[in-house]
Amino acid sequence: MTPQQLHEHLKTNPGFSWATLPTAHRELMSSLVRPTGSFSQDQIDFLKDFWLVVSPEQLEEMRGELPPRLGLMPKETTGGMLCLLAALLTDSQRPGDTWHAIAEPLAQLKIRYILPEEFPAVAEDE
Repeated sequence: MTPQQLHEHLKTNPGFSWATLPTAHRELMSSLVRPTGSFSQDQIDFLKDFWLVVSPEQLEEMRGELPPRLGLMPKETTGGMLCLLAALLTDSQRPGDTWHAIAEPLAQLKIRYILPEEFPAVAEDE
């Protein structure tokens, strides 16, 4: 499977979580988006508009597992879904990763392709 095919597969099949992705897909995605330093443009493009859907209970549980210096800031869709950036998956799967303390709960969250217009517009200061 090519990176583009994986991207399309994730976009059109919203029921997957990291844990339920076939191993080959998970390995490809990990190799594509694992940053070396900062994210490259290809990595940013691959992850663009992918979110992890989280319940308030899951969010609080994960916050309780994190060191005090780390926080999780979800965005809410116009339909009321709470979402975390899918980029969290890229820095959670290996010991020593920033988000490794919540790797297991993150892996269970559904990966969804959500366009920017599904989030409320941010009011600009006048």
